[in-house]
Amino acid sequence: KQRLYRREDVKRILVIKNLLHVQGYTISGARKLIGDTANLNNLVVEEEQEIERPSQLNEIKEELLQLKNMLSKKSNK
Repeated sequence: KQRLYRREDVKRILVIKNLLHVQGYTISGARKLIGDTANLNNLVVEEEQEIERPSQLNEIKEELLQLKNMLSKKSNK
C-alpha cells in the first residue's frame, strides 16, 4: 500500500533532516529544539525562507545588472 503525505508533513521532515544533517543536532537535541508544534511551525517557515532566498537574490542581481547597463549607456552619451 502506497503512503500519501501532506505537504506539511514533507516540510516537517525536511526541517528535521536539516537539523540533523546540516546543523549537526543529535536526535534528542532536535527533539528539544522542536519541542512543540508551534516551534516546529516556526522552523518550517524559516526553512521555506532559506529555500526562497537564492531565487530572490538572483532577481535582485538581475535588476542590478539592468540598472548598471542603463547607467553605462547614459554615461556613454
